[in-house]
Amino acid sequence: MKLSISIISYNAKEHLKNCLDSIQKNLRNVEYEIIIVDNGSVDGSVKMIKKEFPQIFLIENEENRFFSHANNQAIKASKGEYILILNSDTLIFDNSIEKMLLFMSQNPAIGALGGKMLHTDGRDQGNAWKFRVPLESIFSQDPIWRLFGKRFIIKRKETLVPRETDVISDAFMLVRHQAIFAVGLYDERFKLYYTEDDICHKLRRKGWKCYYFPSARVTHKLFGSSKGVSKMAWIQLTDKLKYYQKYHGLGIAMGIGFFSLIDFIIHLLKGLKKCQE
Repeated sequence: MKLSISIISYNAKEHLKNCLDSIQKNLRNVEYEIIIVDNGSVDGSVKMIKKEFPQIFLIENEENRFFSHANNQAIKASKGEYILILNSDTLIFDNSIEKMLLFMSQNPAIGALGGKMLHTDGRDQGNAWKFRVPLESIFSQDPIWRLFGKRFIIKRKETLVPRETDVISDAFMLVRHQAIFAVGLYDERFKLYYTEDDICHKLRRKGWKCYYFPSARVTHKLFGSSKGVSKMAWIQLTDKLKYYQKYHGLGIAMGIGFFSLIDFIIHLLKGLKKCQE
């Protein structure tokens, strides 16, 4: 089989249905399978899949196992030469996936390929960036850093032609089966965030390249597949600390954790104050 598509679903029935419809409409002349891992949805997602897309391989988790664990379930069950990691809140354009498969087949050194992601109003989201650095996490809210830091440290690499990059978003990432298994799949210590940074780190350390491919496009409704702002903010914080500890050491992670926790508490208090007004 040429392609396996991994989609993680969590209470996103309408987004998921639209995503699946777009795949069926726009993916042609390719032998593929879709593997959906449902993380304990209670909105009727499972019933919808079984009724309207009975050909899909469905894995049902009784509880939310989050992004990394669920994707590993799908990847282990996959049969494709390539695996497309795709968010449930995306819509595929025309023959984007076929273009990505062709480009990967012509460039065997590439382990992961990401396309262009657009907001629902057509604006570019940015899907490729440099590896994150500790200073960015500490000073990202500082006006001076916003003016200069992003430009030189984590500037988004948006171009009109394919190019190598450090990281591509795994909301829309095509990986080579051989490559993802060579690096040990997703690190399940990361629940939702920094997952693509970690995967791309591991791929590049094994000699694989990560590429941005703007000819392939999807519409991505940000946060359409995640709910609960406070909970997500806490998960993002803990995933951030795990990432910096893994790649920069415990001391750096503790320093980032101190500043990040203060920032988290400030934003939490601001939110509580708005609720009381």
